[in-house]
Amino acid sequence: MALNYKKFDLEIIFVFSIGRSGTAYLAQVFGHKPWKQKDIAFPDKRTAVVHEKWGMQQKLVEQLKLVKPTSDAGLEIQKEKLKSIFRICKTKGIERLFITDSTFGRWCAYYIIQNYNYKVIFLGRNKNDVVNSWVNRYKNYKKNHGKKATNELLSDRWKYMYYNITDKYTLLHVDKSKWKKYSIKEKMGWYYDEFLAKWNELKPSIEKEKYFETSYEEIITIQGLTDLSKFIDMSFDYDLINKKVNY
Repeated sequence: MALNYKKFDLEIIFVFSIGRSGTAYLAQVFGHKPWKQKDIAFPDKRTAVVHEKWGMQQKLVEQLKLVKPTSDAGLEIQKEKLKSIFRICKTKGIERLFITDSTFGRWCAYYIIQNYNYKVIFLGRNKNDVVNSWVNRYKNYKKNHGKKATNELLSDRWKYMYYNITDKYTLLHVDKSKWKKYSIKEKMGWYYDEFLAKWNELKPSIEKEKYFETSYEEIITIQGLTDLSKFIDMSFDYDLINKKVNY
């Protein structure tokens, strides 16, 4: 018997973000628990806050890149991911799920907005800060693992992170010969612009009262967190605001 998710009482709050924009920080302050990789927090008995634990597996991303996300095939792949999450929530008695992982939001938004009680947070950040944050991560990785391992990581990241220039459903096209000459900064800048274009493409299909646009610069302030808190109807932990996470 096919599952009809609209009949189940599960609210999903998710984040649409490029990454390096404060998603782990959101998991920390709204989870009322110092952030730990692949951890799950329960701020109350019916609510769970998850960051990387239920993110997207590379195999699913590779499948989704081959089809239009709103097509029957694309929605079916997203449905399978949501089905596994839903079953965990049902077993644990979770009625409200806040997933801050950026890969989950980017790839599963299309199915969620058609089939779930949901709220979506668009989380942006200054473009240069996002790019520099990624670049610094790669520099540190190169220092610890060497150039060859770093290049392999970059090659995998371009495929896994989001749409890239060779994918059929990319919005911002770049000539392959130009792409090969791009620096890491230029490539990350392109990914940022592609992510933003995807959000602007998706946004018209979302009910206005269902989405909230904010930024890293805003959520690190009391006022920004307060505004977001009202939107998702969840409290945040004041004591964890200044605790750095995932830098």
